[in-house]
Amino acid sequence: MNTTDPSRAPSFSDRAVNDSLGRAYRGGALRPAAVICDLDGTLVDSGLDFRAIKTELGLGSEASVLEAIDAFPPEALARGHAVLYRHEMAGALQARLMPGVTEFLALIAALRLKCGLFTRNSRNATAITLQRCGLMFERVLTRDDGPVKPDPWAILELCRGWGIAPSQTLVFGDYYYDLAAGHAAGAVNVLVCQQRPPSAIRGYELAHFHLDSFADTEQVSRILSGTAGRMPQA
Repeated sequence: MNTTDPSRAPSFSDRAVNDSLGRAYRGGALRPAAVICDLDGTLVDSGLDFRAIKTELGLGSEASVLEAIDAFPPEALARGHAVLYRHEMAGALQARLMPGVTEFLALIAALRLKCGLFTRNSRNATAITLQRCGLMFERVLTRDDGPVKPDPWAILELCRGWGIAPSQTLVFGDYYYDLAAGHAAGAVNVLVCQQRPPSAIRGYELAHFHLDSFADTEQVSRILSGTAGRMPQA
């Protein structure tokens, strides 16, 4: 499991390159060939109460749960994972699709784009969530498969398997971890705001596009086809 300190933002030494990538994409110079999506908070709502999880684990409000558990002493490690797993499984059993997701995934299929999923959730909780919500992906990478975001491993692994460059890959996510991973991989980031002001979301400045929700089918279509206009200002 990844032990990257989530409080450390990725280096912005390549920000000019990433900005150029966004401009080229918005100008139609690049066409997407693949889509990689986050799960909870992006495609589905599982109602996970991270405040309750942190309270039960004795963590501060700013702590990152996975990384904090990894830092537990050996005698507390098993309990930490058990608490998180219990909450995740409860969330998986009540997960529901976010508005517009069915149409979003149908359009990806119609455009014949590769589509994968990356999540910090466990493999079992992810499988139950996908089954409950009727979702299928070509490949699914969870925390049980390799380093977790903000590490870019999952994005790079999916792109390698498809033989597609990260620069031709759209990463859809709702939080810093997703965007930081996409930024580090050199992908095109889409922040799914879910009715929140973009500037209220940690890492929003790493996004090439802001999407209010998947219910905005016109903007979804433009982004997936590579014809979206300039990113709206936060």
